Amino acid sequence: MLTNKITYPGTWLSLDRYDKFKLFSYMQYTEEEITNAISSYCCFHIEQEATDKRLQEMLNIGGFRTEFQIIDNNLLFRMPFIMARSFVTSLHLSRRMIEYIASNAVYKEDASSAILRFDQAYPALKHVRDSIQHHDERTQGKGRKIKERPNIIAVDNLVGSNYMTMLTDGSQGGISVNLDIINHLIDMYQEVINSFNWHGPPRQWPY
Repeated sequence: MLTNKITYPGTWLSLDRYDKFKLFSYMQYTEEEITNAISSYCCFHIEQEATDKRLQEMLNIGGFRTEFQIIDNNLLFRMPFIMARSFVTSLHLSRRMIEYIASNAVYKEDASSAILRFDQAYPALKHVRDSIQHHDERTQGKGRKIKERPNIIAVDNLVGSNYMTMLTDGSQGGISVNLDIINHLIDMYQEVINSFNWHGPPRQWPY
């Protein structure tokens, strides 16, 4: 379960007026993107359960019976993939936004250290996201570090709750659609938030 929350040490950043409002707005956008990742996680597991149920129904009735059912089931089976890709994309965007906030931190070394630990824990995140954005190239066996077209091209796959795809060097990489990485992301963001000076009463997010 999602156990981690962000505690803003104060109401306002102790910065110049322009920088304060600019960063505060950016922090709100970051909250929205983290919310997108949480929503994608929830939808992924809902859709995965629905897909398993529909598959069992298909086995019970002996397969598809109408053209509509074929289209309907194909759409249903794609939903977990769509949610997994959305999850990875939102995680990566959140991390990029947190990195920008960290670049303005008062205690930059603390902020940078938090981001580095996150990157070391999930080194495949950026590469998986890049392959999602360049899916057309991966399906052709292309990538910046691929010299020869692989004999086997495996892209856009789900292994349990792990989203797997071919990376830019031709190897396989993946991200697990779970709450651990979201909690780690929130912890990283908390450390970045703490690297600023604040004033006013504290607040929590999610509320």
